Amino acid sequence: MNTPSTMTSKESDYVVGSHIAHSGKDDTEKSSQGQSEEAVFETHEGEMEFKTLHWPMAAIVMTKIQFGLGILSVPAAFASLGAVPGVIILLVMAVLTTWGSIITYEFRNNHKSTHSVPDIAMIMGGRPAKIALYSFYILYIAFVLGAQLLSISIAFNAITAHGTCTVVFTFVGLVLITIIGSFRTYRMLSWLAWAGVVSILASVMILTIAVAVGPDRPAAAPSVGPYDKEVAATHQTTFANAFLAIVNLLFAYAASPMFVTIVPEMREPKDFPKALYVCQGSITVVYIALGLVVYYYTGQYVASPALGSAGQLIKRIAYGVALPGLVAGAANICHSISKAVFVQTMRNNKNFKTNNWVFWLVWISCAAACSIFAFIIASVIPFFDSLLGLIGSVFSSFFCIWFNAIVWFWEWWPAEPNRSWIDGFKKTSKGHWIKASINIFMLLVGLLITAAGLYASGMSIKEQFDQGAVGRPFSCADTSSTS
Repeated sequence: MNTPSTMTSKESDYVVGSHIAHSGKDDTEKSSQGQSEEAVFETHEGEMEFKTLHWPMAAIVMTKIQFGLGILSVPAAFASLGAVPGVIILLVMAVLTTWGSIITYEFRNNHKSTHSVPDIAMIMGGRPAKIALYSFYILYIAFVLGAQLLSISIAFNAITAHGTCTVVFTFVGLVLITIIGSFRTYRMLSWLAWAGVVSILASVMILTIAVAVGPDRPAAAPSVGPYDKEVAATHQTTFANAFLAIVNLLFAYAASPMFVTIVPEMREPKDFPKALYVCQGSITVVYIALGLVVYYYTGQYVASPALGSAGQLIKRIAYGVALPGLVAGAANICHSISKAVFVQTMRNNKNFKTNNWVFWLVWISCAAACSIFAFIIASVIPFFDSLLGLIGSVFSSFFCIWFNAIVWFWEWWPAEPNRSWIDGFKKTSKGHWIKASINIFMLLVGLLITAAGLYASGMSIKEQFDQGAVGRPFSCADTSSTS
């Protein structure tokens, strides 16, 4: 990315990795100079308008991006950890990812040209950091999108009783999310996001009612004879299984690094915290309520994804209702990753916000390329839980937790002029110490999840291969356990 012509001298210092601003400029100057930066979607005469999103619409878009896969994996995580540890860890993840999103939002307020994580890396460490984080970020979101495509193929398999090859179903998902994800703005997707949230909620409610008042045993329990359903406040498990469950709970908030890309398209970016709190608060309540109910009635026999927990008929009904929501969620994620690629590619091009064939060719090509990349991932790695664990440990822990802690220390410590880091530790305020302590905690938690979660995911994947429970890449086998 070339340095924009509107970049201030302070911004240039940041781009080349200098910390001059940290040692010689106070917060007031920082703020005033940040205001002079032009926002990435600032509109001029003859250009298309991107800043069309009101905060309630932003909240629903964020909720749909976040909600789809999380609710399908939370009950299984509760079964591995027990109800009480599961809820506590889920709440910790909610708080940490919310705080991390606030950090990136406030960073973007100081640096208006920021669109996504790669821009943050550019400002903090220059082009080498930007290239590294850009690659890492695109790979991360592609993995999340691949997991969404995998869930779409599972839904098609369940609905049709494995009517055709799984690769065909995954390709159908690829076509759908490419078409819908190439809508130009988040506002155009917000109405679909409403339908998607209702769709996923309805499917989980169908499952919840079915396991509560339906047959006397979960689908995964022995079909005949007595069975022992275990529902416990705490549950003893192995180290690997515990951390696989923890990273799956973190994955329930895996979309939070994408939220900063929504801010430039909001009519009033200052309303972003309201949208964030509505999103994070509502999905956390739903995760806990429905996750506990499903776990209570299914115990250790909960399926992952959870929609398969109540028998074949309910599975087909629940997946049929959930399918529009799964497609909507994947389309929103496709839009987010495609927009990040598009902005990094075109932001200094005269066609960046011009309604002509060049704009549409590049934009649709970005959406198609990102979808195809995710399709390859979904087809090569046909196992759900371990994919979520791998994403959570390697990617989510970095982008959702400890990267944000690094951003905070870089941007806000020390916060007084002509003061070194050593002096900062001696003279900082109590409020700053509290924030610093929170970010140190985030950094440690993120590193722990990265290391332990990677080990747990590796052990789980190895175990599945040893047991012959994993199909071949681009396999036509049924991934829904329906046929």
